[in-house]
Amino acid sequence: MAADHFYVGYFPKAPGPIAAFSRFAAIALLSCGLAAATIGSLSQGPSAMSAWESEPTTLEGTLLTQPYPVLLIDSAQGKQAVLLVNPGKCAAMSGGAYCGPLDDAAPRDLVEAARALHGARVRVTGTRLLRSNLVALELQDGAASIARTGNGSPVPTEPGPPTTLRGTIVDPKCYLGAMRPGEGKVHLACASLCIRGGIPPALAYTDPQGHECLALLASHDGRPANAHFAPLADQQATLTGREFHLAGDLSILFVDGV
Repeated sequence: MAADHFYVGYFPKAPGPIAAFSRFAAIALLSCGLAAATIGSLSQGPSAMSAWESEPTTLEGTLLTQPYPVLLIDSAQGKQAVLLVNPGKCAAMSGGAYCGPLDDAAPRDLVEAARALHGARVRVTGTRLLRSNLVALELQDGAASIARTGNGSPVPTEPGPPTTLRGTIVDPKCYLGAMRPGEGKVHLACASLCIRGGIPPALAYTDPQGHECLALLASHDGRPANAHFAPLADQQATLTGREFHLAGDLSILFVDGV
């Protein structure tokens, strides 16, 4: 009569065939888990060389407030455009969308006063986010971090001829170093929330010289386009419009049809 290999937990030892199967199943599952982890890690692209500084920095330059707040400064490399953002998922001069306690507490007249400084020379304090030649500044105290120091020099705002750019729609704050990774499908929900909160939508692309560039995306007539591009976060896109070069590798693209 064949041996009965029935087994219950309080027996001191499992019958041979059951023990052998259990060992085989455990080794197989462990091997599959290790293989899946290896394949997953190898399929990830290399992390971007981005950084978020911990110490505050004070910058001075000419403030642009439309369609998105940008500070134009003089650096050792020449003119540089610094995107201004608030802590959290919030634009430097937000309005409408919920962006966290700082936005709730910010007096409306203070935000409006900051918006009125378009073209003025100002001093701002915050922590820098850096990626390649791109820079953003998270304002230390929101709109209160912006102080007028004088009259700025005239800033031309006429965009260039129609152009077509191909790249990925990102939220530039996370892309420049607030999150790692700050792009891709794993970051999709965060990017969408940031754009809805007022962080400018941007197209990350590589120019013919191999430079990593960002084009902030605005409507064809110069209005913020957050509502249009938030559902498209972290998607590949080909966009046509007129590009206004701010400085360095940062520009604004006034998108046709938006």
